[in-house]
Amino acid sequence: MAYDRLSELDRSFLQLCLTTTTLSDSSILKIKELIDKSHAVDALRERIRQLFARAEEALKVSSLTLGQQEGVREAIDMIRQQTPSGGAP
Repeated sequence: MAYDRLSELDRSFLQLCLTTTTLSDSSILKIKELIDKSHAVDALRERIRQLFARAEEALKVSSLTLGQQEGVREAIDMIRQQTPSGGAP
């Protein structure tokens, strides 16, 4: 995702970094800047939000009993709590 949003030059740099066994602090900082520049984190947070909403919609139309649905909801909530963005609606 981040890779596709970068310029050819930035992609080349990132490829070089990914094949290097050790990175300097400046390279790590540059990689962070590239990730920020690509807005990949925001896109991933949005995708996480969409997936949690999709799971909730699927659960509403499932053939599970109410008890089973509640159990699945609890599992989804546990996953949501462990997700960096929280998957908050």
